[in-house]
Amino acid sequence: MAIDKIDVTKGITGILPVANGGTGASSFSSGKILQVLGQKATTEVQNNTTTYADTGVTIDITPSATSSKIAVFCTINGIRKTYENTANGLILQLLRDSTSLVGGLYSGFDGVAVTRYMSSISVSYLDSPSSTSALTYKMQFKNNTNNNGVIVQSDDVSHSSIVVMEVGA
Repeated sequence: MAIDKIDVTKGITGILPVANGGTGASSFSSGKILQVLGQKATTEVQNNTTTYADTGVTIDITPSATSSKIAVFCTINGIRKTYENTANGLILQLLRDSTSLVGGLYSGFDGVAVTRYMSSISVSYLDSPSSTSALTYKMQFKNNTNNNGVIVQSDDVSHSSIVVMEVGA
């Protein structure tokens, strides 16, 4: 049995049939990245309450069309709890303006009464805001108790970041 070789450098065109692993399509109209913006936060922030406070990780973006989606990628680093309370821990949420998109992100519950550096938390979210107005995406955090504190960007050396991408149709 002879094996035919195809020289793919010769500009093969056409449609790969579905039965052979193709889609049957001859062209694709995929999303396009229209803009990419990023920010980092470098200042330590502490919260001693059960009320959400800003982490300093915030960014504004103005979509060019109401059909655009916004991909949000955020990482909070330098999460630390103070040593005096074994029950305290940190809870994070991602917001678009005042709307909570992702909440209940917990870190720091270990039951040990010492200063403790905790893990980083990363969030990815694909938002469909249906807007051409300026939007603000940000991370907030709070303590699960009213005792002592939880900290982000600890010691001003653990930098957190946020990146937003507008994806058009």
